[in-house]
Amino acid sequence: MGISVFLDIVVIIMVVLFIAIFGVAIYIIIKNAKAPIVTERAKVISKRSFRNPSNGVFSYRATFDVKGNMVELVVKYAIYQALNEGEEGILTYKGSVLVNFDKNL
Repeated sequence: MGISVFLDIVVIIMVVLFIAIFGVAIYIIIKNAKAPIVTERAKVISKRSFRNPSNGVFSYRATFDVKGNMVELVVKYAIYQALNEGEEGILTYKGSVLVNFDKNL
């Protein structure tokens, strides 16, 4: 009886965690979909990549200075590669996703 109770508890915890993670993902998707498109002058402060240990997928993020506020955005790999710290330009983003960054040449 002790082992089956333990397994029941583990299953319940796993289901609750799955529902919580799924709920957070849906919340972020809805929040980004409702966000306005913003275009501002900005400067690239930093960029980073990291690998999700559970599935091995890489994610790319860049931090911009927009009127003194730090804005961290999800970026596609091609844009990530093209960005350099210190560059300035016109940043367009929606929610937490970079739409475009036009560099000043």
